[in-house]
Amino acid sequence: VVVLHAGVLLLMFGQWFVTSYDVEEQMNMSEGESRNYGQDIRSVELALINRESDEFEGQDDVVVIPLTRNGKETRFLEEGDINDDQLPFEIEIVDYKKSSRVVLKKEQDASPADRGRGMQFLASDVRGASGASGSEGDLASGYFRFRSKAGEDLGTFLLSQDQLVMRGGRLIDFSTEAVDLGGTEYDAQLRFVRNYKDYTVKLLDVSKDDYIGTTIPKNYSSRVELVDNERGTDRELTIWMNNPWR
Repeated sequence: VVVLHAGVLLLMFGQWFVTSYDVEEQMNMSEGESRNYGQDIRSVELALINRESDEFEGQDDVVVIPLTRNGKETRFLEEGDINDDQLPFEIEIVDYKKSSRVVLKKEQDASPADRGRGMQFLASDVRGASGASGSEGDLASGYFRFRSKAGEDLGTFLLSQDQLVMRGGRLIDFSTEAVDLGGTEYDAQLRFVRNYKDYTVKLLDVSKDDYIGTTIPKNYSSRVELVDNERGTDRELTIWMNNPWR
């Protein structure tokens, strides 16, 4: 009896430890694309990207503000204001939705957004994703008001991780918005938290094989190229079902 109870306690401790400290990441890419970062779909950040910076030659100047970590709000969301010395402007979080969907704005609807493509759309709350629902995860949205350090209103923008397919197949991506802030153009981007790596993974080919005469998957496989300049590594690898690359 003691051994059985100890086993149950060990399982409970293991679940708590994984939930609290495990970092699970994804690399999403199409064939031919490369990534040097993994994204944590349980955490969201607001990135301000200056692609014309003279400080970092040939590289973007990026300031990242964490909004949620493992689904929990950071102090920026709790306080509702972002004021940092690295930014020549201030940001007010007018509204933030952890799980949302973007829809077309009706004539009678009021929207906080007064700049950008979000003026014609609304972010609405939806039920959060769960493991039993089969959903891929929560897609956050937010209305962000930008102000100069002197207090001048620079506009309120809608940023969302949701994408909307319009009639005719046109895809609108709300995750990034070009914002003119004090004469400098920034890309304001709402995205999953990125954890950058010392290596780069390039997706060369993806295969999906079904059982003959059915649409039931028999096998998924990916051929990737791993490049790690620090360790002098450049090789191709194949990853397939139940055979991860370690």
